[in-house]
Amino acid sequence: MALKNMSIKETMKIYNRYADMIADNEPGGYYPYSALGGYDIFDVDNSIKIFIAKQIYEKDLQEDAVKQLKEWGNCGIMFFTDTFIPDEHLYELNKLIQGSSEYRMKKMGLKYLTPIGMTKLFYEEKKESAGSFLTFCLWVRKNRTDYWKEIYNRLGIENK
Repeated sequence: MALKNMSIKETMKIYNRYADMIADNEPGGYYPYSALGGYDIFDVDNSIKIFIAKQIYEKDLQEDAVKQLKEWGNCGIMFFTDTFIPDEHLYELNKLIQGSSEYRMKKMGLKYLTPIGMTKLFYEEKKESAGSFLTFCLWVRKNRTDYWKEIYNRLGIENK
């Protein structure tokens, strides 16, 4: 269940853990949900968005940097859906002989056919895209005085 209170420090811890795992993952490889240490897809999504908000707040980003940040944000959560699966599904997959037709069918089913677990819940919630959130952050930075209050309100969480 997603955290309702997250400090910037905690979101950066989640973000860094997630980004490191994505960077270290072999193409087509999976991590079990438990590898996130109790955090879920909603926490990861919020941590990506707080990372974006922090970059917007702390830096005077040029147009190219904003574009790259937007692309990373939009792709960032998609990496979750391609990389993390429920522990029991990974256990079942790992029992099969790698390269066998049964293994390939199971893996393809996990990846493409049916959203499962947290991924399914996430898409049912229809969360705001990171690109849209970034646009909001740019607007808030320019037009509002209480930046972090606006950011946290938008995410529906509290800053501890």
